[in-house]
Amino acid sequence: MRSEVVMERQWLSRRMLFRGTHLKELSDRFARFFSLPSSPEERCFRLSGEGVEGEYRRAFLDNSIEIGWESTRSDREVRLAMHTIGDAYSLYFSLADEFCWSEELSGAEWSIGPDSFVVLRVNEAVESMRLPPGCRSAGVSLAVRAERLERFLGDAPGLGLEAKRGYVGRSFAQTDSVRRVLEELRHCPLCGDLRLLYMEAKALELFSLILEQARSGSSARVRDPLSRTERQALERVKSLIDADVFHPVSIQDLARHGHINECSLKRAFKRVYGLPVHSYIRERRMSAAKELLELGRGVAETAFCVGYGDASSFSRAFRKRFGYSPSGLRA
Repeated sequence: MRSEVVMERQWLSRRMLFRGTHLKELSDRFARFFSLPSSPEERCFRLSGEGVEGEYRRAFLDNSIEIGWESTRSDREVRLAMHTIGDAYSLYFSLADEFCWSEELSGAEWSIGPDSFVVLRVNEAVESMRLPPGCRSAGVSLAVRAERLERFLGDAPGLGLEAKRGYVGRSFAQTDSVRRVLEELRHCPLCGDLRLLYMEAKALELFSLILEQARSGSSARVRDPLSRTERQALERVKSLIDADVFHPVSIQDLARHGHINECSLKRAFKRVYGLPVHSYIRERRMSAAKELLELGRGVAETAFCVGYGDASSFSRAFRKRFGYSPSGLRA
């Protein structure tokens, strides 16, 4: 008689976010796809319509490991967003070109490519990514319940990631050992229960290799040197931002102005200037707002000038940055 492992539904919860009530059916299909089953199983979900073609597969292993495969192609610009709640360590690998995504709660931005991947500690996260027209994204993700991984560590050094709202992460280089296990995981030759058992073993092997990297000190973010073209592009982008901090500008506009793709812009800008692009723009606008207030401008007028839709959200951002309210500066 086959025994089943009862899977706890609380350890990881994922939900795709869609705009518009006409996408409710698609949202419900994703909800069923992501729901944790009562026993180990593998699922496949095919997406077609709304300008997007894709396939999602997921393997749910015992009550603490989840593996996902994703391949998506868009005919128009598409933004995908997902809300995740749980206490887990996650790995993200790209099987195609480099791509970037962001996390709303922490403001973190990440990019992965053929030579690097990231390890994230997830507590609650709202992740989003943009697919430009004609873009193909393909990747593998693994999630392991934090308690499961930490049970093996004891007092030994771990990944150095503390759980918080949003997520924290580290970039790792793809070593030959990691590539080998990833390929074995992708091309598992077995079927049925043996396939699920094989994938569980390979998932744990991947995490053991990453822990080995972390303890050896070789887990630093990959830092390949910037080319002259990239540096010139960054200078053009920074000059545009600095020239008019009051003018709303998107990452897409900045990338077009700098003649650089968005992923490269985000990665290189943070490396050179120490802040993500959005954070740099916000910092420049807060500094400009402080100057306007010191000149006697009203709070509402200043909020409008620096791109905020209302004075209350501006006041919250200003207090978070400087430690006191805009009205306190004018007093």
